[in-house]
Amino acid sequence: MREAGLFGLFGAQVNATDGRYVYMRGPAGPKNQPLFEYTHMPTHMKHTFSVREMRTAEMARPFAFTKGCPVMRINAGWGRGDGSPVFRTWLYDVEDDPAQQRPLDDPKIEKMMIGHMVRLMKANDAPKEQYKRLGLKA
Repeated sequence: MREAGLFGLFGAQVNATDGRYVYMRGPAGPKNQPLFEYTHMPTHMKHTFSVREMRTAEMARPFAFTKGCPVMRINAGWGRGDGSPVFRTWLYDVEDDPAQQRPLDDPKIEKMMIGHMVRLMKANDAPKEQYKRLGLKA
């Protein structure tokens, strides 16, 4: 049985849950940087990467799951840059609030959930800049 699970969408919050709590960690800064895409095949869902995107490409070390093959590291360039947060950080008790309508402000629980998040990010070979983007210590 797992102690916690890690989930999210590229460039958005990174989330962890232990079944009772859900912690959604948003970027530390308004520009949501640094943020890179790592790929063997430079395509988005409906089109290839643009020439502008490909000009930022560089080869990066392999991840544990790429079986020793290096990957392209391409600047994602996300963020609004207007000083407003792109995504916020939230903590919910889904046992007491299954619809996630009442965020918690509990530093002890948040610290526990950050511990799960960092441990799982390490276990899943998260890129080092993700810790910086999220304001976490690796």
